Amino acid sequence: MKQPRLLRLLVRQRYSVVAALAILLFALGPHFYFLYKRGAEWNGSFPLTHGDEVAYASYLNALIDGRPRRNDPYTGRDDSPERSQPESYFSIQFLPPTVLAMAARGTGVSSDQALFVLTLITSVASAVALCWMLQQALHNQRDAAVGTLIALTLGSVHLVAYYYWSGESSYNYLGFLRRYVPSAAFPFLFIFCGTVFRAVQLTDWRRRLVWIGLAGLSFSVLVYSYFYLWTAALAWFCCFSSIWLLTTKVSKTRALSTLGAVAVLLGVSLTPYSILVSHRARSTDEAVVLELTRSPDLFRMAELFGFVALLGLVYVGWRKNHRVTTETLVFTAALALTPFVVFNQQVIHGRSLQPFHYELLVVNYIATAALFITLLLVCKTQGARGQKFSRGAIYVLTFMALLSGGYQALLAGRRHSAPNFLRDSAFPATRQLATMGRSSPGRGLDTSSLILCTDATIADALSNVAPQPVLWAPHMYQFPGTNTEEDRERLSFYLYFTGVSLDGVGPMEFEQLDRARRFYIASLVSRGRLNPNLHSTWTPTTVAEIKSAVQRYADFTSTIDRARIDRYPLTYILTSAKEKIDFTNLDRWYERDAGESFKEFTLYRVRMRP
Repeated sequence: MKQPRLLRLLVRQRYSVVAALAILLFALGPHFYFLYKRGAEWNGSFPLTHGDEVAYASYLNALIDGRPRRNDPYTGRDDSPERSQPESYFSIQFLPPTVLAMAARGTGVSSDQALFVLTLITSVASAVALCWMLQQALHNQRDAAVGTLIALTLGSVHLVAYYYWSGESSYNYLGFLRRYVPSAAFPFLFIFCGTVFRAVQLTDWRRRLVWIGLAGLSFSVLVYSYFYLWTAALAWFCCFSSIWLLTTKVSKTRALSTLGAVAVLLGVSLTPYSILVSHRARSTDEAVVLELTRSPDLFRMAELFGFVALLGLVYVGWRKNHRVTTETLVFTAALALTPFVVFNQQVIHGRSLQPFHYELLVVNYIATAALFITLLLVCKTQGARGQKFSRGAIYVLTFMALLSGGYQALLAGRRHSAPNFLRDSAFPATRQLATMGRSSPGRGLDTSSLILCTDATIADALSNVAPQPVLWAPHMYQFPGTNTEEDRERLSFYLYFTGVSLDGVGPMEFEQLDRARRFYIASLVSRGRLNPNLHSTWTPTTVAEIKSAVQRYADFTSTIDRARIDRYPLTYILTSAKEKIDFTNLDRWYERDAGESFKEFTLYRVRMRP
C-alpha cells in the first residue's frame, strides 16, 4: 500500500520534525506551568510569557474590536476624521496584528486565545524555517535539526547563567517566542537568508527569479512586522553581498544581477515604511528611548559568538578542505558578522534604538547558528578524527539544548506566574467589563467610560480584554495618545485616588521603598527610568530627580480642584479587598454604588459628587 505523500514527507524530514516538536513543547512549557498551578481556580485566561506582551495584546484586542490601525487601547483615542492620530511603532508594525485580528474575528476567539494559537504556529514554523536554512549550508538534515535546537535554546542560555549568577530572573527566556513580535515574523528572517543564498547559486534565470521574489516577499513581511528583524536581515544581506562579490569565483555579472534585484525589492519595501515612520508621533522617539550616540558597542555575547565563529572560519579557509565549499563559508561568515553590524551601526548614522532587543530576540540566534555551523566545518577539516569529535559534540550539545530549553520554559512560567495568576483572578470582572463595553445600547463600542484599576497589573491588562480606557497603566506611555506630561498627570491622579502618599520620601528612603512605590517615583521622573537596558549611558535615579518628582506630586495633590478632576471623569473602579486601598481622596470627589462582586474583586460604578 502506497504511503500518503504527507506521511512520506514527515518520514523523510524526521529529524526536522523531532526538532520542531521539541521547540513546540518548550513553547508550551509556561502554559503548562500556569494551568497546573491554577488548577481548579483557573478562570479561562491564558498566560503572558514575556514582559511587553501585555501592550501588544492590548493593541491586538483593539484591532479585533474593529478599531482603526492607529488606535490607542489605553486612552481610547483612535484615529478618526474628527481627530487624526499620528503613527506609533504599533501602527507601523501592523502586519502581524492585522492578520491575527482578521483570523480572530473570523473564528470568534479573543486576543489571548489568538496569541496562544500563535505560539503553536510560530514555534513550529521558526524551527522548520531555521532547519531549512541550515540545510542550505550544511546539506545534512540531522545536523541542521541539531543546529536548530541549539540555536533556539542555547541562543539565550546566557540568561540562565545570569539567573544563577545574580539570582535575578529575566523577562525574555526563549525570546523569539515573544508575541506577536518577534514571534509572528521570526521564521521569515531565516527564509529571507535561505532564499537569497539559493538565488545566488542558481544558473537558471527562471528559478532564480522565483527565489528572488521569495526573498523580497519575506523581507517585506519583516519590514512591516518588527524593526529589529528587518534591520538584522538587512545587515546580513549587506555582509553576505559584500563577501560573496569579493570572494566567490562564480559569474560576477550573475551575482550582481541577482543581488541587485534583491536590493531593489528591499528598497521597494522600505519606501512606504519610511513614509509611515516620518508621520510618527513626536512622543514615539521618547517612548522607545531613541538615543543620539556614536559610541561603539563591541562586547555583547552575540558578538563574542560571532568573533569565535569568524576565527574558526579563517582556520577552515586556511586548511582549504575540498569538503567545505566557498559558498558555505561566505554564508556563515555573513551570519557571524551580522551582530557586529547591528550593534555598531550607530557609529555611522548616530542613532541607537534599544540595542538589547537584538541581543535577546534576534541576533543571539543568528550568532549561535553561525558558531554551530563553524564547529561542524572545523571538524570536517580534521578528517576521521574530526568526524568522531563532531558526533560526540552533537550528542553533548543536543543534551545541553534540551536541558536549556526545558529549564528556560520553567523559568519563564515562574517569572510571570504572579501577574498571570492575578490577571486570571480578575478575569471574571474584566470579562464583565468587556461585555458591557461591547453592548452599550446605541453607542457601539464603549471607548469613553474611564476605569480606575487600583492594581497596576490589572490596569495594564484590562485593554487585553475590554475596550474601555483606563486612567493610567504602566505601558500607557508606549502609545502616542499621551505625552510625557499627561502620563505624569494620569499617574499622579492614579496615586492620589488609590491613597498613595509620598510624604517624607527622600533620596535616602528611596532605596528602602517597596518595588511598587520605587517604580511610581521613577515613572514620575521619566519613562522607563528604572530599566538600565534602555540607555547606553544609563545612570541611577539622582537625588535631584527624586526630590523633584516627590515635590511635583506634593504640589499636584495640594492644588487639585474640580476643573482638574473633570479632565478625567471616572465611570468605574475595579479593586480588590486584598489591596487595602484608602479611598478617602476618591470618595471626596465621587460617589460609589454598592458594587458588583467577582470573588476577591469588586467593580464599582461611580458618579461625580454634586
